Amino acid sequence: MTSGPSSGMLRRGGTKSGAAAIEFALVLPVFILFMLGLAEFGRLFWVQVSLRLAVEQTARYAMAEYSRESFSNADFATWFNTWAPSLEARAPDQIFGWDPSEIIFTATTEAAASPTDIDYVTVQATYTLELLFDVVPGFSEKTLTATSRTPLVGAGNSFSS
Repeated sequence: MTSGPSSGMLRRGGTKSGAAAIEFALVLPVFILFMLGLAEFGRLFWVQVSLRLAVEQTARYAMAEYSRESFSNADFATWFNTWAPSLEARAPDQIFGWDPSEIIFTATTEAAASPTDIDYVTVQATYTLELLFDVVPGFSEKTLTATSRTPLVGAGNSFSS
C-alpha cells in the first residue's frame, strides 16, 4: 500500500469535479423540460381564462342590450337571428393580448316556452391552441372551449313588479 500526497490529491480532486459535471448533465435536461412544460401549461391556462372572460362579457352585453321593446314587433327567434351576428362580432373585442381571429364564437338561444318564462342566450367560444413545445408526445394541440349562459327578459316579463 502506497500512501503519498499525490495519490490522495488525485482521488479527491478528480472525483469531485467529475461528479458535479455528471450531476449537471443529468439534471439540466430534466430542469429545462420542466420549465418548458410549465411555460406551455401556463399559456394554455391563460388562453382558457381569456376565452372564458370573452364569453362572459359578451353574455353580459346580451343581457344588458336585450329588452322587451327590442323585439316587440317580432317573435323572439326572428329578433335573435337578426341580432346574433352583432353579438358574435362583439365577442372577439373581449380578447386582449392575442389574435382572436382563429376563435369560433357562436351565440344560440333558448326561447321561453310561454310569455311568463325566461329566455336564455348561450355564447360559446372554441379555439385550437397549438403548443410551442411538444412536451408530452402526442399532445401538440388542445381544443379549448368556454361557454356562458345568461337569462334574458322574455316578451311578457319585466324585472319591475
